[in-house]
Amino acid sequence: MALPVLYLQHYRTVDTPKESLIPELPATLLFALFFGVGWALHRQPDLLEACGRHWPGHLLIGLILVAPSGGLDWFFHAPEPSQPHYVWIRLGHFALYSLMMWSFVFGFLGLFLHYRRMESPAWRYIDDSSYWVYLAHLPLVVSLQVWVAFWPVSWVLKFLVINLAAFPLLFLSYHYLVRSTFIGQQLNGRRYPFKPIPGRAARREPDGHSGFNLNSEVKKQNQSQKA
Repeated sequence: MALPVLYLQHYRTVDTPKESLIPELPATLLFALFFGVGWALHRQPDLLEACGRHWPGHLLIGLILVAPSGGLDWFFHAPEPSQPHYVWIRLGHFALYSLMMWSFVFGFLGLFLHYRRMESPAWRYIDDSSYWVYLAHLPLVVSLQVWVAFWPVSWVLKFLVINLAAFPLLFLSYHYLVRSTFIGQQLNGRRYPFKPIPGRAARREPDGHSGFNLNSEVKKQNQSQKA
């Protein structure tokens, strides 16, 4: 499904809409595809369990394909449309890239379903904030990249500085400007009461256990949306 949409991208990877607020069709179609698959899986917990059942194999395939998915295009020196076999090289590159993406998607879904079944306030908070962090990170990260661009230090140190500065700012902006406002309601489906720091008390299931069950979680979400 992703291959024809990936082929529409202007570059060798997923386009980054960074030059205008007007949505770009190729990137919008690709993000919509993943959003639609996620929405469908969220409505069918049994199918989500099935997709993540073979997560070690999915992660292994994704890791194996990292090098060839980028190396194929690099080996042919990022061919131009006028060069021989351009279409086939580009199709081969994006076929491997598409398989790598889906392998990582189902691999990491299965990994978290396997190891994170116990409900956790910390992971719940990170999950709620992730959409805002994704939407808000680009201008902040780009600004930090410009700031450290000419530092006479290793790229590793620059990478650490950018992340150590960006993540606290993004989480703070989410907590104080988004979580308990109408923006948070639009992003997360509910508005949380404002608290200076995230609460630490874990919610418990009606039977007294704190285990996480996909079916019960979906039922609770549907009930809260109806209310």
